[in-house]
Amino acid sequence: MEDSSVVVEGNFARKAATEAADEYQAFSFGRIGIKPQLTLLFRKATGEVEGFAYADFRGISAIDENAGFKIRFDTRTVKVEGRNLRQLFQYICLHRAAEIVEIDEWMTLQLPEDRAVVWRVG
Repeated sequence: MEDSSVVVEGNFARKAATEAADEYQAFSFGRIGIKPQLTLLFRKATGEVEGFAYADFRGISAIDENAGFKIRFDTRTVKVEGRNLRQLFQYICLHRAAEIVEIDEWMTLQLPEDRAVVWRVG
């Protein structure tokens, strides 16, 4: 039985890509009780995941925190670029961000301009 709700064109399944874009969140946050997050995870669009302990957090800097910033840890500096990132910047300062999720360029175009989007983690 064929699913007529999925239109395959070349290598793309439009419905699947649109649904994935709709479900995308640039970051997750929160606390369990009053405890801060222990680790900040970076999820790349390729599937690679890297995490750093907030205990190793040494600072965060930006010229325009809405467009991106640099997070310094003991052993590495991670650059985050995107749009509408001011809230994420604040969550990191409070040790409340749990993960930062990079999205590929094609899916970025599917999202509204007012949505927080991370298109580069490096």
